[in-house]
Amino acid sequence: MKKPFFLPLVVAVALTAGCPDPASNNAPGGGNAAKNASDGNRVSTQDVNVNANVNADQTVSPVAANKEDKTVVVVVFDDASGKRMILAAPDKLQLRAARNERLDFIVVNNLDDVLTNLKIEFTGSNGNPMEGVDLDFSNIPAGGSQQGRTGKIRDTATAGSYKYAVSTNVAAGPSPTPLDPEIIINRDR
Repeated sequence: MKKPFFLPLVVAVALTAGCPDPASNNAPGGGNAAKNASDGNRVSTQDVNVNANVNADQTVSPVAANKEDKTVVVVVFDDASGKRMILAAPDKLQLRAARNERLDFIVVNNLDDVLTNLKIEFTGSNGNPMEGVDLDFSNIPAGGSQQGRTGKIRDTATAGSYKYAVSTNVAAGPSPTPLDPEIIINRDR
């Protein structure tokens, strides 16, 4: 049985998890300007129709997360024209070093083919701001999902923007074009 409502629910949870808490609206660098910039990015990711097939027997069980962890949902899907796409929601996310925040990634394979590999790695000149290794997901079945978590923000990570790449290999057919979302590290607060 297909559950077309599962994927929009996962994306909605990821967008909610990526929202700053109300207390940060009064913090330097927070407030309405940051919120409006962040909201603009969310709107662009919501315009993509990803209501595709998710098997009923596939579940994503929540990772035991602390309240400061942020969630990013990565979805691989075919768009209306059949082109393979990758969506990361949110595609821009703020983390605070003072809170020891970590990133939880939930990868959803919404294709009819197995994802033999999906790699998330920091590619910018600033390097990897997170403790732990880059995330590799493998053999995600059609309609399935996997999740992984980074370590906390490195003590040596400077404030600023960190681009990361999401790239995949598919068992059959072409692989989607790699995606390059970012996280923004703030050291204050």
